[in-house]
Amino acid sequence: MKRFIKGAERDQATLFPDCLEDWIDEDNPVRVIDAFVDELAVIMNWAFEYMQKDGEGDPDERTWLRDETGGSVYLRLTTNPIEQPGKRANDDFLRGTIDGAYWLRKPGPNCELVIAYQGAVAQEAINAAGQLGQMRRDIGVLAVTSADRLNAGWTAAQRDRGRGNRDATSHVERLFSNLPSHCAILTVIDGHPGTLSWLGAVAGHKTIPLGVEHFGQTGTIKNLYRHFGIDQDSIVRQAQGALPTGAELARSMGAVI
Repeated sequence: MKRFIKGAERDQATLFPDCLEDWIDEDNPVRVIDAFVDELAVIMNWAFEYMQKDGEGDPDERTWLRDETGGSVYLRLTTNPIEQPGKRANDDFLRGTIDGAYWLRKPGPNCELVIAYQGAVAQEAINAAGQLGQMRRDIGVLAVTSADRLNAGWTAAQRDRGRGNRDATSHVERLFSNLPSHCAILTVIDGHPGTLSWLGAVAGHKTIPLGVEHFGQTGTIKNLYRHFGIDQDSIVRQAQGALPTGAELARSMGAVI
C-alpha cells in the first residue's frame, strides 16, 4: 500500500475552498492543520510511524481512533507569521496535539467562554482571549490540531456506547468534562465554520461558529479576516454577545438573585 505525507501551503491572497476534500486525495488521509512549530514536530514524529502501520485491531480506548491501521497524512501549512510559544513537552500537549486538540489556556471551574481555533487564526484567537480576559477572568483557549481526528474519536465513542459500553469516552469529551453548562464555545477557523461548529454538541454548550462561508475573494489577510469576521476585533465582539449574563450565570449555578 502506498503511503505519503502531503503538505500544502496556503496562498495568503485567497482563502480555502468550500470543501476541504477538494484538496485531499481519495485514500482518506488524516487531516492535520497546525499553527506552531512544536506542534509540527510532534505531528511529523507521529506521522512517520503512523504511515508504516498496517495492522488490525480494536480502537485505542483512550482516543477511540484506529491508528493501528495506519494511513497517509495531509498537513495544511501556513506562511502567515505567528508568534511561537516557548518549548512545550508536557503530556497534555504531546498527546493532545496527536489526538486532535489541547488546552492552550486551560479553563477554570467557572469558565464563561472557550475560544476554540484551528490553524492560522491562532494569533487572532489568542489575542482576543487576552483582550476578553481583561474584562472576564475565566476564558479558555482550545487549540484544535485536527478536527478530523477529534470528531472521529467522538463519533466512534458514541457508537461504542450504543453497543453497550457506557464507559466509552472520547478525547474531546474529556476535554469538555469540567466545563460548566453556562459556558459558551466560540469557534474560529479560516475555513468553513461547520468544521468546528459540532463542538457545541459534545456536551450541549451554546456555540458561535466563525469562519469563511463564501470563497473566491482576494485581498490581504488582514482585510479578508475583517471581511469574514475572523479578525481579533470581530472575535471579541461576537464573544461579548455570547457571554452569559448575571441572571444566566445565577440560573446555571442554582443561585437566587
